[in-house]
Amino acid sequence: MDKGEKERVVTWFQKELEQAKLVVRFGFSGLKVEDFNALRREIRKVDGVTMAVVKNTLAEIASRETDSDALFKSLTGPNAFLFASEDIIEPTKLLVEFSKKKKKLVVFDGILDGKLLSGQDVKNLASMPSREQLLGQLVYVVASPLTGFVNVLAGVPRALLNVLNAVKEEKEKAA
Repeated sequence: MDKGEKERVVTWFQKELEQAKLVVRFGFSGLKVEDFNALRREIRKVDGVTMAVVKNTLAEIASRETDSDALFKSLTGPNAFLFASEDIIEPTKLLVEFSKKKKKLVVFDGILDGKLLSGQDVKNLASMPSREQLLGQLVYVVASPLTGFVNVLAGVPRALLNVLNAVKEEKEKAA
C-alpha cells in the first residue's frame, strides 16, 4: 500500500468516524471468508451502515483528531469496524446475532455518540427494540387512554339506546 492510498484510507476512516452515531469494533480471527462475506452482505442491506477492515495503525492515525480516539489506543490483532449513521439498533442486532452463530466473531467494544461502550454494552444495545418498535409502542401508549375515553363517551348513548330498545320491546309485547 503506497502513501497516497494510506492517506485516502485515513481520510475515509476519519469521515466515517465523524458521521457515525455508533462505531463497533469486532474481531474476526479464525472466521471463514465465506462467513465474513455473508456478514458483509447482511450489513449492506441496512441503510446508513458500513463495515470495514483497516490496518490498526491507520485506524489509530485516523482517530487521533476525533472524539473516538479512546477506542483506538491499543489495537491488536485483526479488527473490523462497523459504522452506523442512522439506525444503531438493527446493525448491532445483526452483528451480535452473527457472533452467537459464529463463535469466532467477537464484539470487542464500541463508541456511541462519543461514549465508550464495552462489548457487553454493545450486546445490551442489540437487545433493545428497534426505533420503529419503540415508535409503535409510543403510539399505543398515547392512543390507549384516548381509545378508552372514546369508549366511555360512546357507552352513555349506547346504554340509553339499549334502554329505549328494551322499553320498545316491552310495549310491543304488551300491545
